[in-house]
Amino acid sequence: MQTWWGRYICLRGILLLQRAVVARESRIFRDRKVFSDDFVPEDLPARQAHVEKVEESLGEALYGEPPVDLFLYGPPGTGKTACIKLVISRLEAAARASGAPVRVDYVNCGRIRSGYSIMTTV
Repeated sequence: MQTWWGRYICLRGILLLQRAVVARESRIFRDRKVFSDDFVPEDLPARQAHVEKVEESLGEALYGEPPVDLFLYGPPGTGKTACIKLVISRLEAAARASGAPVRVDYVNCGRIRSGYSIMTTV
């Protein structure tokens, strides 16, 4: 049979262990928000050429021209989403600075499988 002080010591040990784990985790990551789906980096040095091409393609919309259609493909984790989100955030900022009305809709097509579903989402 366990005594009350035995349970107290056990509970106290668990709480101390949890605090140690949290303290250790907070030192591992400088900024946890970089792991969020909504995070947009300020720059993509390894993808600068790709970023510039996407900016050229979509930048026409700032001047009232229809933007060029884009099809981004490649293996997971290569920076496709990060690239397009970076460019869109820059174009949004430029449009707002010039006073142009802007609306951006982001649809993750990896989760939506049909064209109809994509259009109803937008």
